[in-house]
Amino acid sequence: MLIYVITDRRLRPDLDPLDLVERVALCGADMMQVREKDLPGGPLLGLVRRAVSAAAADVYVNGRVDVALAAGARGVHLPADGLPVAEVASRWGSLRVGRSTHGRLEAVAAAEAGAHQLIFGPVFDTRSKRAYGPPLGLRALREVAEAVSVPVIAIGGIHPGNVGEVAALPVAGVAMISAVLASPDMASVVARVRESMS
Repeated sequence: MLIYVITDRRLRPDLDPLDLVERVALCGADMMQVREKDLPGGPLLGLVRRAVSAAAADVYVNGRVDVALAAGARGVHLPADGLPVAEVASRWGSLRVGRSTHGRLEAVAAAEAGAHQLIFGPVFDTRSKRAYGPPLGLRALREVAEAVSVPVIAIGGIHPGNVGEVAALPVAGVAMISAVLASPDMASVVARVRESMS
């Protein structure tokens, strides 16, 4: 199973953002997403270029096709309310396109529109998503994974202690933010998650 780590520099104010993205790129994850929505194009491009230059993980950029292309990233991740999947996939065929989804119909629509992979969640309780309602749970995750033919990556409250429950389902991987970023040793968390998935 794939491990996908997403950046959020607000969780690590002790680190320079360039250092943070490099650490994430080298932590042992298979994929990473530079998700710094509030940054303007220039600073964001600098972060993505640093991540790409580390080259230990496939790098995706949240929402910014232009930055992904300019930095030579592997792909772009589109929020649920972001650019149309079909348009991005058809116009910029060199990029892999991911989409955030929160339900079966949304996931099926994104897959049919040409998304290469889906992120689904939140699966478990996570403080950052409580304002949007309760977690969606493992049953909903299974339903989505069985409804589409593209890889589904679970997100939301995933950590070494519960990743085994996710790994028992027909999903392609797990995405994490705080479980990895909050640790002083990101690589050890990724290694524990990988061990717990087997």
